[in-house]
Amino acid sequence: NEDQTASMAVLLQIVGHNVKVAHCGPEAIEAANSFKADLMLLDLAMPGMTGFAVVGALRADSDPALATMKIVAVSGYGSAQDRAMALAAGFDDHLTKPFGFTELELLLDKFQKVPKGS
Repeated sequence: NEDQTASMAVLLQIVGHNVKVAHCGPEAIEAANSFKADLMLLDLAMPGMTGFAVVGALRADSDPALATMKIVAVSGYGSAQDRAMALAAGFDDHLTKPFGFTELELLLDKFQKVPKGS
């Protein structure tokens, strides 16, 4: 949902994150290659390519920045089997929709990089 995605992006920007939004699989791959994010939230049911196809393409890429990027599956399906499939496909975690901003902040904290020397 583009409205929900835009709202989430604004909230993330308000709390200090740099955000790039893509609305389909090919755009997500392009964004990953050009933006070099630390974390990607990737819906499994995007137009153009599934999230599973996108994560497969990103994990197969030889770019070291993509190898270290955390990728989180976002889906309306959240059973233990759904989560296991996402992890087996190369995702680092799984968020079940609908989720709130507090849940998203906890996920961001989980993957936040610790500064060197800390």
